[in-house]
Amino acid sequence: MSKERRNHHVLDTKWKLISFNNSDNNFNISQSDIYQLFAYGYKYLNGGDMMLIYPKHHQFEIPLECFYLAEELRLWAIPFCIETDKVVIGEWVERFPSLSKA
Repeated sequence: MSKERRNHHVLDTKWKLISFNNSDNNFNISQSDIYQLFAYGYKYLNGGDMMLIYPKHHQFEIPLECFYLAEELRLWAIPFCIETDKVVIGEWVERFPSLSKA
């Protein structure tokens, strides 16, 4: 990783089903997954954007609003469509410009 840390992000894929309808329970995102990304972001980014990528399905078709884990540390939950082999575009593209061109 470069000293400037420009264009560096932490991304993690999960093959669990989360649900847009379960906002009271962090959309079924496990607390351990959130802690894991917080630790990675704190250690490797010192502020910035991270992404959890989950399979797209009927209860998770659009990206969630970002979670603010710290003042400058944001976590995005993004659906990945297995049929098209692409992530679903949303507000996150402004934070991950190199990924949105793929």
